Amino acid sequence: MLVIVMVLIVTGLSLAASTSVSTSVSTSVSTSVSPVGNTQATQEFAAAPVPEEMAANPDYPRTFLGIPWRAGPRTTVVVLLGMAASFASGLIILTVAWMQRGRSRVAQGAPEAAPHAEMEALIYLVSARDKIIQSGIPGVFISLDKCLRDVGFTVITVRNVQEANKLLKVGTPAILGVDCDVDPKAMRQVDKLVRGHSPLYETFVFFYNVTKPETVKPLPHLPNATYMGASFSSREVLAMVSPVFDFVVPVTLEGHPGETCSLQGKIITNGLAEILQFLELGRRTGLLSLEGRQPAGVINFQNGLITYAQTSVHEGRDAVLEILSLQDGNFHFFGDKRIRQTNCKLSALEVLLYWAHQMDESGMSVKHS
Repeated sequence: MLVIVMVLIVTGLSLAASTSVSTSVSTSVSTSVSPVGNTQATQEFAAAPVPEEMAANPDYPRTFLGIPWRAGPRTTVVVLLGMAASFASGLIILTVAWMQRGRSRVAQGAPEAAPHAEMEALIYLVSARDKIIQSGIPGVFISLDKCLRDVGFTVITVRNVQEANKLLKVGTPAILGVDCDVDPKAMRQVDKLVRGHSPLYETFVFFYNVTKPETVKPLPHLPNATYMGASFSSREVLAMVSPVFDFVVPVTLEGHPGETCSLQGKIITNGLAEILQFLELGRRTGLLSLEGRQPAGVINFQNGLITYAQTSVHEGRDAVLEILSLQDGNFHFFGDKRIRQTNCKLSALEVLLYWAHQMDESGMSVKHS
């Protein structure tokens, strides 16, 4: 690019020289050959003493940057403007090339260009306070933190982007959620964070409490980030993070060194409602095993639909309703296991709505902490 600029400047100078020559030819009486055309003549022409009678003549030969110059004021201004235009054009070309180079670097580092690596089921939330959202059950609310914990993710909450940066020394999360109320510049700070920590290109990033999310322009290093407003439900969150499930490292079962599962976690205060929705929205196929003080039951999923459910007492929909009443215990989801036998074909959402209705009729409320 610098070469282009120099060429443009030299071109301007050449134009100046040729203008000088043409003026010299038109006004000189005795010179038939331009002094620019011969090096020796040029030197003699430029070094010749100025006769007193012609010293005040504006058309008398002078030099400009070593070039014999015989031009009037108007010609000089035109040539100088041409040189300035050449220099400005060179600067514009340099600027455009630099911007294009920056865009190509971003494109090379964009998430869609990077192969996904397996990650831990780890989430960093940048938030100064709990975000309360609508649960999948009408009239029931849950914190964003608990919603993500309920489906088996480990959630670490920090108060600002700087604290999240420190956590990156410990590990790279599968998901990074950022509350824009923490700092008006939170989105730019996270974009800068990603630029300086390349493993984050494979992290799913979402922002919430965004003012007019539909108008947000993609950030340079986060072209695929998701933007959410102040109001959203747990179903929206689970649908959003469900694709990350494909890249979560299988976990080894406690007490069973050779056996792994896709996802595991603890059942806490009706948390199974979120687990069932998560598997439905992700159209998962596999076996959900639930344990309390003893084996509580199993639910088989086929492309997100419940096709088999059983406890020690019930089968089908009644078994699912019984399982939903669990308030503690553990769950494991095995993506490589399934029960081919079917005893039902249920939507998780329909079962949850029916269960909530039953709880209301019996005078028991569905609560989330």
